[in-house]
Amino acid sequence: MRLVVTTAKGAVRVPFYCLHCNAERLATILATGYGRGRLGVARVDALEAVRDTASDALAFVRCPSCGERDESSVRSLVGSIQLKGALLGLSIPCLTLAAMMMKGHRLSALTIVILAAVGLSLGLFYFFDRRRLWTKAAATISFEESSLGSNETDG
Repeated sequence: MRLVVTTAKGAVRVPFYCLHCNAERLATILATGYGRGRLGVARVDALEAVRDTASDALAFVRCPSCGERDESSVRSLVGSIQLKGALLGLSIPCLTLAAMMMKGHRLSALTIVILAAVGLSLGLFYFFDRRRLWTKAAATISFEESSLGSNETDG
């Protein structure tokens, strides 16, 4: 079985709603996503990651009507990614330590420090990689002039 890493890029259209002024717009966001696994699965995962990145990036955007941003969405999103990064950063060193202990290896302080540094690095890498994707996608957001609820038709 051949495993691959796939990158997908695309324009995603998502609804935007401002909690401050109740403005509704349709936003178009250019986003990037990555998928890993067998070729078909990796491609599907990458396309889903494009949509997820676009939706996440929308939380950082200021309303085109009033200029406000939903700070609770930003805090929630950043907090969830910090938690995922921390869990990733803790799980790998802990699993490595457990495997070493099961095989009867003596653990030195240096081993523990090195594994902690690796875990911290992985957690930080995860967080900053996600932030890079959001920032890049947020910079590409454009809003349609008409609101979502309007009854305008092209004609």
